[in-house]
Amino acid sequence: MRRVHDAFHAGENVCTAVRRVVGQSWGRSGDAGLRPDQLPPLLLGEDEVDDRWRRHPLSAVRPVLREVLAGPDHLMVISDAAGVILWVEGDQRLLLATEDRHVVCGADWSESAAGTNALGTTIAVGHPVQIFSAEHFSRVHHRWHAASAPIHDPRSGALLGVVGLTGDLRAAHPHTLALVSAAARMAESALGERARAREERLRDAYLERIAGKRRSTALVARDGRTLLDVPRRWAPRSVPIPPGGGEVLMSGGQTLTAEPLARGGYILWGPSRAEGGSGDRAPEAGLELELLGRAPAATVAGERLSLKLRHAELLALLLLDGQGLSADELALEIYGSFGKAVTVRAELSRLRRALGGVLQARPYRLIGGVRTDLVELRDVVATADPQWLLDRYRGPLLPDSQVPRIASVRDELDADVRHRVLGSGDAAALARWCALPGREHDLAAAELLLGLLPDGDYRRGPLEARLDRPAAAGGIR
Repeated sequence: MRRVHDAFHAGENVCTAVRRVVGQSWGRSGDAGLRPDQLPPLLLGEDEVDDRWRRHPLSAVRPVLREVLAGPDHLMVISDAAGVILWVEGDQRLLLATEDRHVVCGADWSESAAGTNALGTTIAVGHPVQIFSAEHFSRVHHRWHAASAPIHDPRSGALLGVVGLTGDLRAAHPHTLALVSAAARMAESALGERARAREERLRDAYLERIAGKRRSTALVARDGRTLLDVPRRWAPRSVPIPPGGGEVLMSGGQTLTAEPLARGGYILWGPSRAEGGSGDRAPEAGLELELLGRAPAATVAGERLSLKLRHAELLALLLLDGQGLSADELALEIYGSFGKAVTVRAELSRLRRALGGVLQARPYRLIGGVRTDLVELRDVVATADPQWLLDRYRGPLLPDSQVPRIASVRDELDADVRHRVLGSGDAAALARWCALPGREHDLAAAELLLGLLPDGDYRRGPLEARLDRPAAAGGIR
């Protein structure tokens, strides 16, 4: 490799002698005017690094990464999306040995600044990369190896940063790349769970704040996404709220007020429902059900209650039937021929204490108007804007439920949402769909998105890798 490396810097064509990812990276590094003995530049001082790391989303998942990647003979390195190292930890001997080649916080390891290296090349190509010895563009790094993988925002798909392992060449192992890739996926999963929990707390604070108010309101995340609005669909799916809140000029020329929430995000206060416009709607439903995703909930008179799976299943069955069901019929739906009506009556009794008069008996049915995310999506899924669908499709209908009727509706709705997103030709919506948990085997979606992305887009690499996996034969076409 060193002979090939020397030949490349002497101007020879060595494309067939190196891996494609390396040859292309060498070409980009040369085009950037880099020298073969160049060190990564030091961009940030210690105080600025500390400030950036404290505010960076990957700082929250460092324990997850450490749990997977900690070990002797290696350093764990975390950079931001631009390739600037924000965190380094690991073997003390290696920390000292690599300091003079700028494996330190504040150094710019982007490919355009440091040449071919695992961290910077991962950012350039958009997928995990392992670089050995003289595959590095700079001779300074030839005694080392490294493997890196990108970490993306599970909501937007935007690149947050890169995690990597680096060490002496004698400790190199091909499985290091798989280990780093697994750590990155675990970090993305942890970020998704944190985001869902944060939004759940925001919802609780929002519903508590607006209880009893006769105004149109919306819960808006810090990034401008509308998470919840009352009445439904009066607010746009994205609102340009200035930092700190205040007046918001809507597209129709109307000026509204955004109030910061203590837990983050904003409440967008609309007009009184007696003032007309979006307020001239039918009275609010007596019950609002959230049945999509793994956190079912019911809102009654402004109070939001988490639901046990069994209670959510009972409410879903009553909602799907519409005419009412007896305890015997519900027991048959849930437990099959071994079901007992007395068990169902006990659960429904607990539900009635929690929900009040909206749940009636003889037969059991929901009254007073019910609003639910399930019906809302089923009614419009064929024509709705795909981004709007994905904003509200928090996940499949009660994914942990094994009740046959619920499973059938769950599969039908999931297929309809997928059909709408794939048929829209909207690259942004397709990217969000492909990034959802459990969609890694949807090869048709990956192929479609790949055809819509321009050359050089950072998302092409992970999609190509997904389609090239041996397990791809088991995916959805």
